[in-house]
Amino acid sequence: TYELLQARPNAFYRVGLSATPYQRGDKLDAFTVGAIGPTIATVSVAELQAQGRLAVGKAVFTPFGGHTDEGFDSWDLLYQRAIVSNDARNALVCDLAEKAEKPALVFVRLREHGARLEALLHERGQRVLYLDGEFGDGAREQALAALREGRVDVIVSTCILEQGIDLPALRSVVVAAGGKAEISVIQRLGRAMRAAPGKTSFALYDVWDSGHPTLGRHSRLRAEAYRKAEIAVDGVPEAAAPPTLEPHSFSVGAGPTDEELMA
Repeated sequence: TYELLQARPNAFYRVGLSATPYQRGDKLDAFTVGAIGPTIATVSVAELQAQGRLAVGKAVFTPFGGHTDEGFDSWDLLYQRAIVSNDARNALVCDLAEKAEKPALVFVRLREHGARLEALLHERGQRVLYLDGEFGDGAREQALAALREGRVDVIVSTCILEQGIDLPALRSVVVAAGGKAEISVIQRLGRAMRAAPGKTSFALYDVWDSGHPTLGRHSRLRAEAYRKAEIAVDGVPEAAAPPTLEPHSFSVGAGPTDEELMA
């Protein structure tokens, strides 16, 4: 978007519409402000729901404690063992996908995780497809068409489907990816929030990871992001106090370190 705007330097007006302003984890929001300017107006979720443009949703957490406090000295190792290759957690995610009203999307972070979940759901008799960034536009459109037409009930996807798609009939989202990025929370919600004939509500299912402090903190941050997006949240443990979200800065720097991801 930034490059597109820079290619039109003589535009008299520049207007941007975004559900996730100033929420990029890589601090590139500074380019948005530089190209378009500051926020001049906001519209709340409640206003759009009252106008029938957004469905009313709820985020529902299911607790999972099958993690350990020991043996993880990096984020990648923790994520691999506690999220991607955790058989018990993957079985829980499949339970959530099975009970979710269809059609549904299941979001993962890594391709390996998506392939695992697709295989498990297929074994359970679910009509499921898997998508990631390696699939071409044609394959992606065919998969989305199958979901829209009812030939497939569930698509497991990496972040490739978090934005830029229109699935108003989508009824459910299952978050298998964990993590703490607020922008991903909003984008996943956005897939299911679109209003459609006969659709007044949707559900987002998430896993409340405990047993490791980093994963527990990430769960709390996701819950707070859902609330910030004006979504009702159920299933949060009583002992989990809401964290304070830090304000976003506009400095541009390198990506997060392991220490920052484990914070």
